[in-house]
Amino acid sequence: MPAKWIAAAAALMVLVFGSGCSLAVKQAIEAEQQKEVKQAEKKEEPSNDSSEEEADEDTDAAQPPSNSDDFDSQNPDDSDSYLEGNEVTVSHLKVKTDKRNWQEANSETQTEDNLKVETTSLTVDGDTSINVDEMIMVQYIPGLQKEATAQQYAQAVIKGDESSGRSEWNVLEAQEDSVLSEVKVKDDPEIADMSGVVRFLSTDKGMYILYYLTSDMNMPQDKKSKWQYLLKQAKGDEGVTL
Repeated sequence: MPAKWIAAAAALMVLVFGSGCSLAVKQAIEAEQQKEVKQAEKKEEPSNDSSEEEADEDTDAAQPPSNSDDFDSQNPDDSDSYLEGNEVTVSHLKVKTDKRNWQEANSETQTEDNLKVETTSLTVDGDTSINVDEMIMVQYIPGLQKEATAQQYAQAVIKGDESSGRSEWNVLEAQEDSVLSEVKVKDDPEIADMSGVVRFLSTDKGMYILYYLTSDMNMPQDKKSKWQYLLKQAKGDEGVTL
């Protein structure tokens, strides 16, 4: 795989999560506000059925569609072995990796609508040669956490990206400050096909989007579980798992 795959992947993700971040946040907040208004209107209705419907709606909103059980409980032995891996600090975020020597291969900063987007790509041994077929990428957007939660931002980005027809997302876990998803990008004329695991998370310092991306479009389940687990171990400067 050519080295430009790294730059292409970074460019795609900066475009999706960086340049459009203000619009995505605005749409997410507006959608959330509309939802809150509708819920308030339902609470004012005297019918007992209304309360039951609200509870069902809240439950559905908190639990996005998922066809995956908790992978920590599915793969306890694998999870234990991952603890022997390494740790790399990128933009105030401690990123857990496997035992290989992941190092910075590329870094760039862009500014859009007064929001700074720092994008750092990691590869094994910092390799940028034609042999590169996988990468870890960290995007850091300071200040974005004040405008939206990680869940709001992820929902807006995924919805917008899927509507373009260039990607497929499968949300595995969603909480207010953390969303974990699988993603596939294919048949895009501008970039190489890729698949991977993505985690959106917010801290006091900002919003992070953490990726593991590979050219393998059919990742085996054990590899998916491995990177799902590792991305969930990301820690802020405070040393607390997010």
